[in-house]
Amino acid sequence: MRNILISMLFFLFLAAGCGTQENVIKDENIQQGNALHREHVSNIKEKETVVLAYETSKQTNQEMNVDDSTDKLKTSIDEVEKYEVQANRLKESDEKQENKLDTKKEQDMVSEAVFIPVLNKYNQMYDIIEPNVDQSKLYEEYVGYKFKTIKTKEQLYKEFSDFMISEVARSLWSDYVNEGEDALYLIPQDGHPKFIKDNPYSLKKINQNTYQLTSNHQCELHGRLDMVFTFTQIDGKWKISKLDVS
Repeated sequence: MRNILISMLFFLFLAAGCGTQENVIKDENIQQGNALHREHVSNIKEKETVVLAYETSKQTNQEMNVDDSTDKLKTSIDEVEKYEVQANRLKESDEKQENKLDTKKEQDMVSEAVFIPVLNKYNQMYDIIEPNVDQSKLYEEYVGYKFKTIKTKEQLYKEFSDFMISEVARSLWSDYVNEGEDALYLIPQDGHPKFIKDNPYSLKKINQNTYQLTSNHQCELHGRLDMVFTFTQIDGKWKISKLDVS
């Protein structure tokens, strides 16, 4: 009986000891599980922190890139606008300069009124020499009327020296006169085409001392033709220095 009680007590102590051992192991397992859980949660939080930091950095970089692109675009637009302003200023400056030049040219331009009296004298060439011609007798050997005082062609050309140079007078009159032994003779024929102010004409400045007047001549005697008078200032006087008729 005694042995039986001792055996039962032994088994009870053994059972109690085993239970304590199991509880210890169970507690250790729970603690280890909790530690792993905490470590897992910590890792997750760290990952979330890293991801959040990356996303924030990415967004910041994008915003910085956008801002940088915006700044570059704004700078480009500012440069274009600055260039346009400069170009407009240069254009305005050129236009003002051209206007000044045009105004100066107009101011420097000799008025056509200066040349009309010269052309009127050109139209009156025959009237100038007519009083010196004896029209009472036609000399057949010279096919012309005798000049009273003019003996040579060169003397005749000098009659027009007030408004044209000698070369122009020669081109106009050499075929209208004959030289005799003791006098000059005027050949009767149609006169030179005259400048008609009512016909269209234009004045062009060649340089400070040279101008050209182009007349679109039209009359019954000569028909249609262009007359280009070149005027040159010689010793302070404007004279016809060239005449082209076509």
